[in-house]
Amino acid sequence: VSLGGALLLELAVTKPSLVKTMFLQSPPWEKDGIQKNFIEKIELTLINLPDKIFEFIKKPHVLKWILSLASMVRPNIKRIIETKEEMILKVIGSTDPISMRQLLKSLFNPDFTNKLSKLKIHPILISGTNDQVVTPTEINKLAKTLRHDHCVFVNRQDHEIAVDVPDKIAKIIWEWVIEKRLAQDQDFTWISH
Repeated sequence: VSLGGALLLELAVTKPSLVKTMFLQSPPWEKDGIQKNFIEKIELTLINLPDKIFEFIKKPHVLKWILSLASMVRPNIKRIIETKEEMILKVIGSTDPISMRQLLKSLFNPDFTNKLSKLKIHPILISGTNDQVVTPTEINKLAKTLRHDHCVFVNRQDHEIAVDVPDKIAKIIWEWVIEKRLAQDQDFTWISH
């Protein structure tokens, strides 16, 4: 899902024996392919902050405030933040400014354009028709770059498909892996390139 998909792409290219099947939901895959929305703009701004500001942000009460703000701005991630808050606080609280900058930069600078020719498997690409982070246009571009791969667009969904309608993702995976067919549903639009 999203950045996890980018990590899986990297793994499939560098260690192909470890990846047999791939379902990628809105993976960022080319430089500047992620749309710069509100939360992403905040992350991009964080990259350029001085170390002392990073240290301030890492304080639990400040980080909790930032997470509550993110929940208000993006209500659909509120559930994730509520269930993962302890992990988020632990990870960010223990990350040094240099590592944090590297992580944030990697979110905005994935570039698999030259690596995709080395990909030995054919992933199923999944996207929401209303995704504003990695748009359907970007996913179509990725599908065309991969030649001969399938795309499924989940109608009326944004970037958080796995959070909002996990049953739809499960159906796509089940039907492809177990039933050996494309999942049919009124909420799916399949495109083969």
